[in-house]
Amino acid sequence: MEVPNLFMQISAYPWELLEFDLLELNFPFEINKKIPCSLQLTNVTDDYVAFDIEMMGILRYCIEPEKRVVPPRSKCNVMVTLQPHERVPHAMVCKDELFILRCAAVSEGLTAEDISEDMLNKKSGKEEADKVTLKVVILPITVD
Repeated sequence: MEVPNLFMQISAYPWELLEFDLLELNFPFEINKKIPCSLQLTNVTDDYVAFDIEMMGILRYCIEPEKRVVPPRSKCNVMVTLQPHERVPHAMVCKDELFILRCAAVSEGLTAEDISEDMLNKKSGKEEADKVTLKVVILPITVD
């Protein structure tokens, strides 16, 4: 009797290696405050999967962890924090804010420090490599 794969049911955004719960990172903006946004990644394979998250844009963020190796059939929570800003970012700026998440199956024993851009790149001959673009949405808070 085959047991259903519960990991495949977690995310609305399935990929080959990692599933994640968001395609957009939403930040309810407040002036001069750090704004966190959590992203959960789930390794849906029987392999170890390395990932790296890269920011493309001009706003300042802190990503923890930026790189990690996720063991088979396990989860990793990533906290993306928008750093304090003195004024609300212009809507045009937010269109250009993106995160690029790259991941690939790797050997057991690899650490985050061992992760290189080349090992996460499909162009380098990796059969199992994913590249996903996550959009940023800045939500201005209205004060009554």
